[in-house]
Amino acid sequence: MPPKHKPGHGRPKKTAMRDDREKEREKNEAGLVDNGLVDLALPPMTPRKSRQKRVAYALLSWDDLPAWRRDNVYVQTGYRPTSHSYIASFASVAAIHNESVNIWTHLGGAIVATLLGLTLYVESSEIAAYWASLNETLPAVTAWLASVTTTALAATGLDDLVLPLATSTAAGDPSATLVLSCFAGGAVACLGMSATYHALSNHSPAVARWGNKLDYTGIVFLIVGSYVPTLYYGFFCHRWWMTLYLYSIGVLGTACLVVSWLEHFRTPAWRPYRALLFVALGVSGVVPIAHSLFWLESGATLGARYASLNAKIGLGWVLLQGALYVFGAFLYAARWPERQWPGQFDIWGSSHQIFHVFVVAAAAAHLRGVLQAYMHHHQQYHVLGATCPAS
Repeated sequence: MPPKHKPGHGRPKKTAMRDDREKEREKNEAGLVDNGLVDLALPPMTPRKSRQKRVAYALLSWDDLPAWRRDNVYVQTGYRPTSHSYIASFASVAAIHNESVNIWTHLGGAIVATLLGLTLYVESSEIAAYWASLNETLPAVTAWLASVTTTALAATGLDDLVLPLATSTAAGDPSATLVLSCFAGGAVACLGMSATYHALSNHSPAVARWGNKLDYTGIVFLIVGSYVPTLYYGFFCHRWWMTLYLYSIGVLGTACLVVSWLEHFRTPAWRPYRALLFVALGVSGVVPIAHSLFWLESGATLGARYASLNAKIGLGWVLLQGALYVFGAFLYAARWPERQWPGQFDIWGSSHQIFHVFVVAAAAAHLRGVLQAYMHHHQQYHVLGATCPAS
């Protein structure tokens, strides 16, 4: 009879080798190998560990990807393994891979937009309400405090942003806060949804599809939200046209949402057409701008009418925003520069990453234009809409 294996005396050699091979195969299938490509620090496995347990994630190549993750053949390396875990996908944000730029450009933009929104709406509204209540009982003290506040805001460089908004809020102009909120909310939604999608894009087919729909939804929110203050200020004294254009942009944005959520239009083959659809939404504001510039603005020359509209809506910044969107979308659809140099822009500088940077830059340009329009209207009317030229 063959000798029996005794507990505590090891185990048969073949069984141990087979178990080791199975464990190695399981690690490879999960994409977990200790090759030093990306070293991601994770929390300790047990309290007794004095150092962090480190798990290295292997970056995969295009050939290693399942079919549902294959999108851009010209980006050949730098892919995270499929995680099937929300924790693992979010933890990989701290590593370097070909989604890092996509995640961090929009995550950073969402954080900045949120903080800016809080500065413009929460703090200014509280300051305005405080001054208004004091003004009823302590006018002299109010004047002194307002002077101190103005000096403090000027020292921090916030006076041009906060004080006009605080003044209008105190004067009872919630519409200004509403239209600015549309833009700020659209920016936060777009950038936040985009960062979330790219962080979870390696989770599973179902989560990736859901996240991609959110990504397109956020783009629609940003574009439509950007046009709300522009149309509001540009057509404030032409309410019928303002209403018509706001509804038109809303309908076009809704159509983009419907198309974005249909599975048929989410395949790589439809990428150029999806991009063109969103370009159409992005440049749809050309019609109301041209209408205002050539028919509604006063001025003997085109230059004079441009100057008038530029003061009203920050037209130069709006045009810059549109150019950034269009150029970024063109690179994204053409997949340049990685199409020209495959594998050279896998981690840094691919067309999708460039598009993300352009989206943030376009949002910043539009914000500058909106603030210019806001300050122009409140300096001219004190309370927006108190005076409109006779038609």
